[in-house]
Amino acid sequence: MSQNPDPQQPQPDPAQFPQQNESFPPPPYGQPQGEPALEPEPKKKSAWGKRLASIAVILAVAGFGIWQSIQAKAGMEAGNCLVMSGDSENNVDHKEVECDDTSQFSMKVVSVSSQTGECDPNATEYSVSTRRGGATVACMIPNFQPGQCYNEVESNAMFEIADCGSAHFKISKVEDSSTFECAVEELPWSYTEPAKTFCLADPTS
Repeated sequence: MSQNPDPQQPQPDPAQFPQQNESFPPPPYGQPQGEPALEPEPKKKSAWGKRLASIAVILAVAGFGIWQSIQAKAGMEAGNCLVMSGDSENNVDHKEVECDDTSQFSMKVVSVSSQTGECDPNATEYSVSTRRGGATVACMIPNFQPGQCYNEVESNAMFEIADCGSAHFKISKVEDSSTFECAVEELPWSYTEPAKTFCLADPTS
């Protein structure tokens, strides 16, 4: 037997409960009811962002490269700059140039030893073997110049100086610090020995 509701008992208000054709819980503010919430579109990486990723890979690979040669070790002294040539790790040569020469890209020798494994993790090891079995090992970093633009190349030279209108990147700053913070849109590339940070920027900026 059904019981009549007690008039003294407070009754629930039907408006407090959603109807079957209403969404529950309610959609976010500003979202029409009955339509699925729109997911934000992922940000597309700019052409410059993609180029930064490519440059970072080249620099990282160079940092772990061990070049070997039986060429003369002339010029392999700390503070000297070398232009590298050749098309593989075992087919490489070098020539010494002035470090302030802005007509061609060069690598700067930061230290020299007789064994491998002593360079900064980001530096490039260049090992010149002698016919007697010994070796001279140079630790090198890029001799990037501030305000200069560069392209990557598929050879031991790694980079070449280019016109900024068609270049892949520009060096906006060179700082004698391994912790220097470049601008947000730039790629910092740092070394601890010696303390150095290059800021790679969009060449059109």
